[in-house]
Amino acid sequence: MEIGKSLLWKVASVAAAALFAVSAASAASNHSLNGRGTTANFLCTTTPTPNIAQIFIGASKDKGELFGSVQISGATVQMFGSVQSGSISGGSYSLTGSTSFVQCGTANQVFPGEFTVSGDCGTGVTIHYVDSFGDVGDFLGNVICS
Repeated sequence: MEIGKSLLWKVASVAAAALFAVSAASAASNHSLNGRGTTANFLCTTTPTPNIAQIFIGASKDKGELFGSVQISGATVQMFGSVQSGSISGGSYSLTGSTSFVQCGTANQVFPGEFTVSGDCGTGVTIHYVDSFGDVGDFLGNVICS
């Protein structure tokens, strides 16, 4: 009977260790980021004049699914988009998604469009934005990644 208890204890220990390893790996793959930045040089394809704009980013990766939003706003710039894929780590991120509204300079853009926003996590970092319409900007700001 003692051998049966010992074997049962070993099986239970191995199962618990495996469950802990899967839980730890799953938790480690969940990440999020929040960031914002400002630029005086946001360039629209429709006008050669640089625009002053701000960017706001929020994204989360939970159980392998990535979701979030990106917004750019300024006097002559408005962009709203939803994050659909990409990666977030403790040190950097690269997110892609589709635009739901883009007004840049003198023209509204044809939809749907795609965007990419990427950079390093931290304070005083560059947030790089580019979309399929050719609008582009490098924002100086803060991005918190966890």
